[in-house]
Amino acid sequence: KTVELTWQGLDYLTAELQNMALEVTPSQANFVLVDLKDSLKGRTIPEINEALLRKGVILRPVLNYGLKTHLRISVGLPSENKFAAAALKEVLS
Repeated sequence: KTVELTWQGLDYLTAELQNMALEVTPSQANFVLVDLKDSLKGRTIPEINEALLRKGVILRPVLNYGLKTHLRISVGLPSENKFAAAALKEVLS
């Protein structure tokens, strides 16, 4: 059941992020890597991350991997995935 939920979560997050015109790296793991380079509007990933934290969403910047415009989004329960996608959309708008 966990594997099934994870695959469904990956599909959902990928579709939602692509609908926001974000670049998503194909994943076979329990997370999605998304590039926000075209959506930062002069902000940095730490600033975006802080705004998401204030909304109760914990995503992972991956600056330590040299990815300065990316966030890692771990797949959660369906309600958590929806909440994270909505919060990211709001922060980026």
